[in-house]
Amino acid sequence: MKGTRYTFVLKDAPSTDISPPPVEETPITPMEVPSTPPVVPLVASSPQSIEVTLVDGKLVHIANDD
Repeated sequence: MKGTRYTFVLKDAPSTDISPPPVEETPITPMEVPSTPPVVPLVASSPQSIEVTLVDGKLVHIANDD
């Protein structure tokens, strides 16, 4: 739940910052973009960890089926 909230805040912040100065901050826009991606992967890493566990469980089930 916290991850989703953070994503919304991040999207709202950059949207307002890049919306007003699109041409004036052209050189700064690309620099701010890479700064946001690092935060997204961190949040996605949490859910991915859970998915990996689920996959592991399925793998074990398949091995047992064999």
